[in-house]
Amino acid sequence: MNVSRITLALACAVSLSACSASRQEKTVYVKSEPAPRTNLDGSSSGGGGFVTENSQRILKMAADGLADSIANASPGIFVNLPKNFTQEQLSELIRNVRMNPQNEVTRHGETLMFDWGSDAKGPYLVALKPFFWAYASFPIKQLKGDVLASTLRDLRLKLAHEAAHHFGLGLTKETDQTEAEK
Repeated sequence: MNVSRITLALACAVSLSACSASRQEKTVYVKSEPAPRTNLDGSSSGGGGFVTENSQRILKMAADGLADSIANASPGIFVNLPKNFTQEQLSELIRNVRMNPQNEVTRHGETLMFDWGSDAKGPYLVALKPFFWAYASFPIKQLKGDVLASTLRDLRLKLAHEAAHHFGLGLTKETDQTEAEK
């Protein structure tokens, strides 16, 4: 596997994603148990919304943008992906990032925002509890322009970083930043 070519392919996908037009936002809902009803329920009860609402929206925007850029990029960029990964599979891996706002994972003594792995369904990426808390108060409904664009770009890089682990890049603490981050 040619590490520099895979790195170049992921970098091109992130760059294309950053340049592409933003997609219309989609709200994703997580099924949970209903809260007990009180006489304070209603629009003026002070509920303030769900803790993961903004996190989910920003993650979906970033994942969809990067996945679309990968899907629409020139196939020549991805010729050096490992044989078990196609351009379409890479796009879907990122688009279908799993959301697990209850789970925390540590590796190398550090708490992770994202993780990766494979199971019976195949390879996956997953956003973890620290991600959801970090972006819980991100004012997604009000932000536009440079702040939103730079945040989306940062999240797309984080997703590309996690995807790079599926190609054998950055699997140790020493190589995580030099290989996967690059």
